[in-house]
Amino acid sequence: MTKDYYNILGINRNATDKDIKKAYRDLANKYHPDKPSGNEDKFKEVAEAYSVLSDSKKKAQFDNPVFNRTRANSGPAFDFDFNVGDVSDIFESFFGHPWDTGTTNKPNVKGADVRVQMTLTFMESYTGCTKILDIEGERTKINITPGIQQGQTLRIKNKGIQSRFGGARGDILISISIVQDHQWIIRGDDLYVDVNIPLWDLLLGCEKYVRTPSGEIKIKIPEASKNGHLLRVKGSGMPVYGHTNLHGNLMVKLNALFPVQISNKQRELLKQLKLNQ
Repeated sequence: MTKDYYNILGINRNATDKDIKKAYRDLANKYHPDKPSGNEDKFKEVAEAYSVLSDSKKKAQFDNPVFNRTRANSGPAFDFDFNVGDVSDIFESFFGHPWDTGTTNKPNVKGADVRVQMTLTFMESYTGCTKILDIEGERTKINITPGIQQGQTLRIKNKGIQSRFGGARGDILISISIVQDHQWIIRGDDLYVDVNIPLWDLLLGCEKYVRTPSGEIKIKIPEASKNGHLLRVKGSGMPVYGHTNLHGNLMVKLNALFPVQISNKQRELLKQLKLNQ
């Protein structure tokens, strides 16, 4: 039976080189024999399909209607010369290490890595927490250090997929995503927070209690502060990842609250202030 390489990779005939590469990468990950969902025959088949469709000359031959009719009626008109060694070469070009074909004993070949997306709340990223992952039926405790950042990747060694060849287990690679908080914004090790201040307090200066993730602190607002001004409170921001007792800054944005209405007396006082500028 004639193989349809496009169907094997799950792409259409108008697929770009980028589409072909992505399809191979996804399916090679899915069918890798070291994974629970692995299928060695399909793993080799997608490599064969990629080897043809990624080569412009072979692809042109495969796409030729005359070529395909010849293949269907009397077998291959061209020899694409694909063998098991090509499977490993293609895999290595994508993933940086060869696929063991099973023809030699390689006890040092480690198992496959497992990539996991983990979502944390703001407070979990601030205080740290413990999460449990289930990999191949084995529960693994993951300790999250305070101050972990959005997009940070954690590597947990030797907790991934078991090697088929007696080597070390693969690793767990955890990509961190942090849910945005409605009150505090994380920027590096600093926290940003908005505080509403009555106009009179901005003009005259005052002391104000501001909420932080670890409790309220009192800050001093200088007189004649401008609307939108940022006050830096050292050491009250995010924990610095991996550094116990070290924090970034709390950046307090001052938002002026203007009065809804003013009394006659206030109006006269404002007029006097204006005249005395």
